[in-house]
Amino acid sequence: MPNWCFNNLDISHSNPTVVDEVRLRVESLEQDSWGGPIGFLRGLDPSWEYREACDIWWEPTDDGITVSFSSAWEPPVELYEVLTEKGWNVIGSYYEEGLDFAGIYEDGENKRLDDLSEYDEDYFVEDDLAKRIQEEWGILEGREEIKYTNV
Repeated sequence: MPNWCFNNLDISHSNPTVVDEVRLRVESLEQDSWGGPIGFLRGLDPSWEYREACDIWWEPTDDGITVSFSSAWEPPVELYEVLTEKGWNVIGSYYEEGLDFAGIYEDGENKRLDDLSEYDEDYFVEDDLAKRIQEEWGILEGREEIKYTNV
């Protein structure tokens, strides 16, 4: 049984025709239990084991799609790279609570913080990457919840 890595993914494209085609494909794939955005993304990168994804949610945006899902152990950074190579603007954020890491993939670059529990609260205010991760995933609030449950 894997640890689950939580992922938020925003993909957009400057060509409205491409975006419309993607929306139609995602909507048509939604009938399949492994379709929807994950089936579409697998179509772009067949090497990604999309069946190691669950809790899938998606919605269209003005120029693309937002997808939230859980992946086994790690974020699918290779998938993000393929999307980037195909002309998509990709912003992917991820958080793996059990293995204690989080990061953001943006502009073709993956920035990751390991051993999150070793950083003090000030770090999440002062460091730009840590601040973005905190805003996205609420790391410090999660620590407070753990404190209260361990009392």
